[in-house]
Amino acid sequence: MSTSRAFFLIVSTFLQVAKYCSGEANLTQKTGPSHQVIECECSGCEKSQCKTGFGCFSSVRPDEQNQSYVVSRGCLEHQRHFIVKCDKPYHLIVCCKENMCNRNVTPSVPPGWPGQKNATLASPPDNRGVECMCKSTASTLTRFEKVERTNFILLSIFAPIAALVVGIVVVCVVYQLLQKRQLKNGRYPNLRYARHSASFHEDGSCNARECGKCSGSGVSKFSQRTAAQDVDLIQVIGEGKYGKIWRGIWHGDDVVAKLYLPTEEKFFKNEVDVNNKIGNHENILRVQHCHSAFIWNKATYRCIVMEFHENGSLYDFLSRRTVNAQEMCSLALSAARGLNHLHGEIYGRKEKYSIAHCDLKSKNIMVKSNLTCSIGGLGLGVVHDRSQDKIITENKRRGSPRYMSPELLEGGVFKSFESYKRADVYSLGLTLWEITRRTFTEGIRPEHFELPFFDMVPSNPTYDDMKKVVSEQQKRPLVPNKWTESSALEVMGKLMKDCWKQNASARLPSLRVKKTLSKLMEMLKPAPINTSLSESEESSAIQDVNIHIPETLEIIKV
Repeated sequence: MSTSRAFFLIVSTFLQVAKYCSGEANLTQKTGPSHQVIECECSGCEKSQCKTGFGCFSSVRPDEQNQSYVVSRGCLEHQRHFIVKCDKPYHLIVCCKENMCNRNVTPSVPPGWPGQKNATLASPPDNRGVECMCKSTASTLTRFEKVERTNFILLSIFAPIAALVVGIVVVCVVYQLLQKRQLKNGRYPNLRYARHSASFHEDGSCNARECGKCSGSGVSKFSQRTAAQDVDLIQVIGEGKYGKIWRGIWHGDDVVAKLYLPTEEKFFKNEVDVNNKIGNHENILRVQHCHSAFIWNKATYRCIVMEFHENGSLYDFLSRRTVNAQEMCSLALSAARGLNHLHGEIYGRKEKYSIAHCDLKSKNIMVKSNLTCSIGGLGLGVVHDRSQDKIITENKRRGSPRYMSPELLEGGVFKSFESYKRADVYSLGLTLWEITRRTFTEGIRPEHFELPFFDMVPSNPTYDDMKKVVSEQQKRPLVPNKWTESSALEVMGKLMKDCWKQNASARLPSLRVKKTLSKLMEMLKPAPINTSLSESEESSAIQDVNIHIPETLEIIKV
């Protein structure tokens, strides 16, 4: 049930209770007389008369010595007086509702009342008089008083509860409105939490010995915890072969929640294990925590919560806009730095690791607000223990066919970790091609965004489609000749060709790609302008100035 619907339900219930109470309170008014003004005989009034809109009364009660009766007549002050409480055990009241109807009306005194022997009674009561509800004990409440007290108790109970519930609902509604407004305006700061170490048991629980601790050696890991259940899923922003990727809110901040299908637990654990060994790096997507039993829509998923970037993936970013030469180099260099960090030496407590991505593509690379890249999507990652020269995390499932290297498409089995790294560099070359196509510089207009081999294979190519084009025909994406007209695009064109060579051993390592792009970035930086001159330089500059006086001005005399 939505918050607004609950709010209206509570308010309507409260109004129904109030209506019920007011209906009970008006019970006597509905059955009472009309409000036409009449005159009544009044025992203690001036001219022995009074006016009222509710009726007249005539009462009889014993005097203080119980020797005689005291007769009183007057006007009813309110409609509720039709139902009264007797203030003495012996007290009779007759009410009527016509003009001067109580003049000759006196309640009949039953036999045995005090003072009856000495009492001089008035005439018998008139039929016009209606005897009020009067009991023989003073403590007995009338029907009206019972209703009134019941109403008071009900209001005392329901009013504070209703006010509290309405207040809570209002706070929740305001909070959700503010949250949606901030989400629309992109005002949530990204999370910047460090990972904590954790390892998985067979039941998916966290290792208590390591959970919540940092390794202190460069490999900082994250823990799976039930806090992932606090993630509010907002909208689907991606979908892959393992599950869906959601944009969500966690503790008031934007996050990305990657939900693995229950059948893909192996790849969920592989991504967790790979991230536990990565360490913190500005060009690797930061993971906040994970959860092995995330319940959503009555189903149980494996969930990994990561930092959110407003620009989305590199695929989304390049689909929406173009970049200049410096932005191109920033995107390419940061992606190369992230890949080089994975391929390099990552120090653990006692071990040294290297990681191959095995599914590098523009959809697995996020673009930060400063237009640098952050690599994610490590579910197929392969971990190499450099200390023992052993692959400890190997994944037999292959990545996206469009970005797979020729040797992978041919079904080759990698026996060395270097083969995985060279396959990653091939994928990086295709990603550089995507970035460069969307670059405008030196009068060269950018191309429309397309995926690699868009003009050679179907939109969703199979392994056989890619094998035919890449391995058998040895084709690659087109590098336009016009790129040679720009020094930056020319460097990028040559670099990507060196990355996707058919011979895997001839491809550049990720470190060389990073260094080449670093030099290109330095070349693209504008030279600093020195606007300050020393005193001697300023004097010399003035002396070197030749002032020419036109001949037409020489005849002017003062």
